[in-house]
Amino acid sequence: MFSTQSHSENLALLRAIVEAKFHSAPNDTDVPGSAILARLAVRLREALVAEEVRLEGASAAARWREWAAIGPERAEWSGALRFASEAWRDVWAGWSEEERIAAATDLLSPFEPEPRQLQAFLAAAAAAIAGGRG
Repeated sequence: MFSTQSHSENLALLRAIVEAKFHSAPNDTDVPGSAILARLAVRLREALVAEEVRLEGASAAARWREWAAIGPERAEWSGALRFASEAWRDVWAGWSEEERIAAATDLLSPFEPEPRQLQAFLAAAAAAIAGGRG
């Protein structure tokens, strides 16, 4: 079983995952929305938070909460929206609300949008998908 050896390796791995998930032109289009990679990224983030809280206290958790917040002002939001508008075009209409939420949550991971932001992302994805038809 693979494991990293240090906090620095975990941080480097999380940074690489974020870069891969939110790249403007991914080589592997399965990466951005992967549920497996989303869970792995969240586990890595949680391990980093736990280690930093152990070493530094509650202020570390606050920094990570701020980092994990995502909204339209973040470049990752725009990248995820671009991906969603292209990759979800053929499946969007057949997805239930729960499937749309799960797909958006996986796509935005390891970031965690507030419920209001998640709904804004879904609305923006729906508009982009609708705007691309025709």
